[in-house]
Amino acid sequence: MKSILSTVLLLITLCHIRFAFASNEGEGVLVIKPSVSPAGTEVVFEADFDGSLNLWITDIDGKNLRKLTANPGTDEEPAWSPNGKPIAFASTKTDVTNIWSIYPDGSHLVQLTSNSLNNRQPAWSPDGKKIAFVSDRGGSNDIWIMNADGSSQTRLTNLPGEENHPSFSPFGDQLVFSETENDTATLMIVNVDGSNPVHLTTGGKQHDWNPQWSANGIVFSSNRDTTSEHWKIWIIQPD
Repeated sequence: MKSILSTVLLLITLCHIRFAFASNEGEGVLVIKPSVSPAGTEVVFEADFDGSLNLWITDIDGKNLRKLTANPGTDEEPAWSPNGKPIAFASTKTDVTNIWSIYPDGSHLVQLTSNSLNNRQPAWSPDGKKIAFVSDRGGSNDIWIMNADGSSQTRLTNLPGEENHPSFSPFGDQLVFSETENDTATLMIVNVDGSNPVHLTTGGKQHDWNPQWSANGIVFSSNRDTTSEHWKIWIIQPD
């Protein structure tokens, strides 16, 4: 347990100083993709402490570590809702992945999507009424949106490439996401009704990934720095 808590404390420290890190899945315990509660008192994340990848919760100081899900498959990509109740996540039970929600105490487990293809990467709107997600039900990865209860699932993008990693604007009127086409990933923005998709970044063969929209700009990871072999964290304004 001491080694587990040490790993979690390291995770939380990295969250606070806003660094990104990667773990080799073949070496030791995997602890990734944290999502902090709206009150800032707890963190939910995915980890394979006991073999399978499931969701775990800990207090912000690393205490009170507990397992939230117990799926023999994979539970991952947790996203804590703005109201502090549901945590949306992607779950793979057979050969497909769907989006579910669960309360922090383990109650109210609800399946939000039910499709024969894959639905993942849930992202909450600022008011907690909508969830954006990625689905390949249209033949390729596209950005979709639905109500928090899973109703009114609507496709927002129908672009030539593969879309991933949606994130709402602070006002909830737009989404930023990563678009991969011809071995290049750039950032794009689209209105929540699917109108006016525009490129935010351009370039050569770089990959701009994992955008997170904040009040101070859009933070993302990229290997666009040709002077280095390493990925770095960048920030860009919505214009």
